[in-house]
Amino acid sequence: MSHPIKISLWAAVFININIIIGAAFFANISDVTQGAGILSPLAWLACGLVLLPLTIIFAKLANAYPSAGGLYVYSQRALGTLWGFVSGWSYFIGSVAFNTVIIHNFCTSLQSLPTLAPWLEKMHLNGLGLDIIVILLFAILNLLNVKFLENFQLGLVIFKAIPIIAVLIAAPFIFNVSHIDLHRFAMPDFVGTIPLVLFAYIGIEACCSIADKIENGTKNAARAIFISFALTIIVYTLLQTAILLIHGTSGNASFFEILPKLTSNTSIINGGNMIILLAILFSYLGGFYGMFYFNNWNIFAMAKENHIPWANNFIKRNKNHTPWVCVLFQTVITLIFLCFTQKQNSIAIMGDWGVMIAYLLSVISFIALYKKAIGYLALVSSLILIGLCTKDLLFSYGLKYSIPFLAIIASGIIIHIWHESKKQRQQLS
Repeated sequence: MSHPIKISLWAAVFININIIIGAAFFANISDVTQGAGILSPLAWLACGLVLLPLTIIFAKLANAYPSAGGLYVYSQRALGTLWGFVSGWSYFIGSVAFNTVIIHNFCTSLQSLPTLAPWLEKMHLNGLGLDIIVILLFAILNLLNVKFLENFQLGLVIFKAIPIIAVLIAAPFIFNVSHIDLHRFAMPDFVGTIPLVLFAYIGIEACCSIADKIENGTKNAARAIFISFALTIIVYTLLQTAILLIHGTSGNASFFEILPKLTSNTSIINGGNMIILLAILFSYLGGFYGMFYFNNWNIFAMAKENHIPWANNFIKRNKNHTPWVCVLFQTVITLIFLCFTQKQNSIAIMGDWGVMIAYLLSVISFIALYKKAIGYLALVSSLILIGLCTKDLLFSYGLKYSIPFLAIIASGIIIHIWHESKKQRQQLS
């Protein structure tokens, strides 16, 4: 009998970084630069420090429970079956929402490529149709073994680094002190950038979901979380500083405006910007593929504990030890989200809210288990985040989107309660 293939510590780090650094950062950096002004690098650093207590808790819990399921397992062990399911289900649905945003942005950007746009139009691959094709393709890739995942993620990390390296190299050559407006700063604008920055940090806990798939997971899961989180803070802060030096506080902080500042050669500009665009596109894929893989094991963990209906089907694995029914289930839920709405901000805030519920329950679980001061610091961070998410979910984007999303989460919880009641009746009879 073959044994499940494990991934190395650095492969886990690459996967985590691919999930965290990607779409949200590339999409929001201009708004953060213009909003926070001269203090925009501080916004990334400050948010990292605010999230540090949560990161410490995730690392400690990953050490204590190195098993598939991550946040679901922590709440289930500390708070009981119901709250464990609420945590796991909310996290699963929130992660699916995030992935929906990522893959839709990827497909939209893909259609802007001059070489691909005519072919895609000729094949009638656009909009929702293209989204569906790409999702199905990556569902198939997720059925492969984790060694493929390791190699794929390593390649994506290298490719994703291209725009980041380009900015860091260019900054010393085109830095102009006149770009910096020391007087352009207002505290309300700075505070307003915090939700944008927070969104770009989602995914710090991803390694918790597959701690048992990491070599020496008892120690390396926590190490992967700390290393990837530290590298993310460093990259975000340095990159924002470089962007500030290049574009200043009032310009559009675009990655595509760097080469025109260095050369007037149109061939170099067009070719270089095409490479940068492809690198950004691959960052979308890295985030989607990694989170999709992690999320399969969240459902698998709940099924393994027989906390969802048809659990025996969900724990079935193929020859590559992949829970293929979980892959199919997540694919269907992702497609439902896309058919429901393709508005990025609406889906993103749904993802924020779902993940933050799981964060909050994980913090409460840590406090219940260990009663340490770091838990209460993390509780404050969680309440701030959940408050921001709830405000946006209920008031900023309209109830016509938030009510169906909340209904999906509520339906899952109701089905779980019914399933547990049915099991109890069978045990008594």
